[in-house]
Amino acid sequence: MVLVHTATYKSKMRGIVYILNFILSLQLATIGYYTPNYFSHFGFSTEIISLIFVFAAVGSILGFYLSSFLFNKYGIRKSILLAGTFYIFMIGILAYSSSFLAIFIFFLGAIFSAIIVSSLDVVMESANDTENHTGAQRATFLVMASFAYVAGPFLGGQLVKGADYQSLWFGASAIFLPFLFITFAKLPKIENKKYTKLKISHLLSVLKNAGDIRYIFFAQFLLYFFYSVMVLYTSLYLKNVLHFSFEQMSIVFTIILIPFVVLTYPIGELADKYFGEKEFLIIGFLIMIIATVIFGAWNITTPIEVIILLFFTRIGASITSTVTEIYFFKHIDGTNAEMISAFRALYPIANIIGPVFGMFIFMFGDYHTLFVSLGLMLSYGIYFSLKLKDTK
Repeated sequence: MVLVHTATYKSKMRGIVYILNFILSLQLATIGYYTPNYFSHFGFSTEIISLIFVFAAVGSILGFYLSSFLFNKYGIRKSILLAGTFYIFMIGILAYSSSFLAIFIFFLGAIFSAIIVSSLDVVMESANDTENHTGAQRATFLVMASFAYVAGPFLGGQLVKGADYQSLWFGASAIFLPFLFITFAKLPKIENKKYTKLKISHLLSVLKNAGDIRYIFFAQFLLYFFYSVMVLYTSLYLKNVLHFSFEQMSIVFTIILIPFVVLTYPIGELADKYFGEKEFLIIGFLIMIIATVIFGAWNITTPIEVIILLFFTRIGASITSTVTEIYFFKHIDGTNAEMISAFRALYPIANIIGPVFGMFIFMFGDYHTLFVSLGLMLSYGIYFSLKLKDTK
């Protein structure tokens, strides 16, 4: 049966997706900043931990590749339930895993989480009213995630207090349970569509010929590259070099993520009504570059210095993240699961390159060298931003 996407239907579907996105983001944020230290407690070196995250990123790419196959075979709703059930099982197993089993389970979890993320993107895009409202609706979607990413690190820090990683993984599983219940009971059926598979050859062709979409792909990749390096190595830097406690880290990570809550929706509204995305993107990258370089060059001795500098990096990242999402989703529609999967696949690709970049830097430098180099790499974002054609 083909469902008619009325305004009421779409409004209901958006509301459900907003809630699901919040729950998923809360679960990911609860474990995200503490996973590097989870593997560190097994005695793995920074280089080995980097390789583990590369391995997990490969799993995410596989998940995005498989998503279209699952959508066509089972539909969006069943795919979410299937992937979500396996995902929560994988998270629970980590509470009792040995070092090498944990690596394998982490890999499987990355596959299923990628499928879930891709599913929500497709549902969200199908629920959009018109392109004129893409900015506000996509910003709301991001704001729900932002609230979760502020609360998650604090919650994770309390769960892992005293290096109690079993509590962290059990807590993460409990957080995710409502996601499955709401999907089963409340998520409406999605209109039957044909979802195309992600093909690397097609992605390369898109990047070569798609004009502005190509540059927004590059800008998004740089943002994800920033996330991959900062999340992985900031966590290890604060714990192993500055000797922060998990309680201190939870406060730091909570405060620095506030810009994603405060700025995301206003930026989306302004991009819809008054300004184009180009100016915002340039401003966001400039703030990220300056703050990241200073964070690497500064001789940090106190938590307040860490908070101030990282806070400014996230101001820039929140602006950049909102604008890249809006620009991309203004140029595609909900039937193009291939393009959405390709866009999301940039994150695991960045998660492969980020740790490799870190391993290379540590061959001749330290954390200071790493963060300064990262800031300089972000300068390419200015070039990509200047190439864009505003939608206003």
